[in-house]
Amino acid sequence: MRRCCGGVREAAGEAGARRPRRRTAGLAAAVATMAAVVVLGHGDTARTGGEGAAGPGRAGTTAPAPAPAAGYGADELRTDKGVPVAYRRLIVDSAHACVRPLISPVLIAAMLKAESDFDPGLADPARDEYGIARWTPRVLRWWIRADGLPADEVPEPPFTPAESIPAMGRYLCAIEARLHRSLPGDRRLLVAAAYRTSYGTVNRTRKVPAAYRAYTDRVARYLQEYTPAPALL
Repeated sequence: MRRCCGGVREAAGEAGARRPRRRTAGLAAAVATMAAVVVLGHGDTARTGGEGAAGPGRAGTTAPAPAPAAGYGADELRTDKGVPVAYRRLIVDSAHACVRPLISPVLIAAMLKAESDFDPGLADPARDEYGIARWTPRVLRWWIRADGLPADEVPEPPFTPAESIPAMGRYLCAIEARLHRSLPGDRRLLVAAAYRTSYGTVNRTRKVPAAYRAYTDRVARYLQEYTPAPALL
């Protein structure tokens, strides 16, 4: 928007000119694949029914109750490092909605921390950035739901975490698919930089642009902090 937030939003040109093709072609395919993965029971999303309560199972049975929010996704995202309990399920399920393993609960949590310190009420009118994921309205319109919003409809802040976090997951999923495979370095940080600027900018520079290194350094620190220790065999 620059992505959505600053950088990506920078892609007002890139976002505006290229976003429609994303929706109708690559993104449509990605969304269909995501849906298939959820149906097949990817991660905790299918097992718990996302954020909702467990629904009826087979005749005469009831689906298992969702894991307590405080421990939701504990094997993928640490529970003792300050990720707010209120957002754990959104973070984990938004990552699971993407078929690309790089888009993980840890990456989404690390970026939310770097973007807003998990502040759902963030408002930065000077940069036109709002909410926990610092969305720019004109960019959020493409990702606020799987099929985007009509061309003449731009969402107005405030943006809730229930809107912002899944939209971040969708956008990161699309970014990761569009970054060149040959780029050197930690691909998670390249994705984070592209969220701030645009995937085109990162592809052209073949690295995290200098203007976003402080941001990706913070993301890197939180990636390390939020990643659970390997399970002992």
